[in-house]
Amino acid sequence: RQGRIRFRTWVAYAPVDALDDDEALTAARSAGCRVLRVGFESIDENTLAEMRKSQNVAMGPARYAELIRNARRHGLMLTGEFLIGADSDTHETLRRTREFILGSGLDLMRLNVLQPLPGTDLLARWQADGRMLVHDFPRDWDRYQDDAFISVVYRPNHLTAEELQDFAIDCGREFYSYRRIVSRGLQSAATTGDAVGASMMAMVAAKSRGVYYDFRQGNRA
Repeated sequence: RQGRIRFRTWVAYAPVDALDDDEALTAARSAGCRVLRVGFESIDENTLAEMRKSQNVAMGPARYAELIRNARRHGLMLTGEFLIGADSDTHETLRRTREFILGSGLDLMRLNVLQPLPGTDLLARWQADGRMLVHDFPRDWDRYQDDAFISVVYRPNHLTAEELQDFAIDCGREFYSYRRIVSRGLQSAATTGDAVGASMMAMVAAKSRGVYYDFRQGNRA
């Protein structure tokens, strides 16, 4: 229904299963939505189960590419959010994550490293297991904030901290290369019919690349 307050364009967070709802996507586009931010989280079912992402598990990562295409058919652009560093992540899951991210057709991507935040059970458990690489809070809180949650501050299960850190930075830099930004912008304009919106997303992408290209080498664990 039409409400009293109308916005010309807007951005919304959406669960992954919303991309399978044609009625909702049509209504969102008609109401002015141009971009959806979706938590794909992981392309590995075991990792999703570990994260307790029941909606993603139910939908199945095998359908992610299809769901992205469906959103584009409705004229919507997408920001995909991913989380790496869970205990079930391996070199193989990271390889498949990179492959999916670079070939997904997403306009923007946010690749976060799992963060055992102060006050959580995860931090307490990893401190007890001796897996934390930072120990002095609140001073070490800067390690979390300064690099937008891409610093590795613990010892991963199947990887070294250096391997996980290098993957996060290198994958982000590859996704946000200027060549890929321009290519995605042109593709997005063609598939969504929204050249203005695609141009704006390309500008946001150019700014977002700084998160990975400006990562401070001294913050590598």
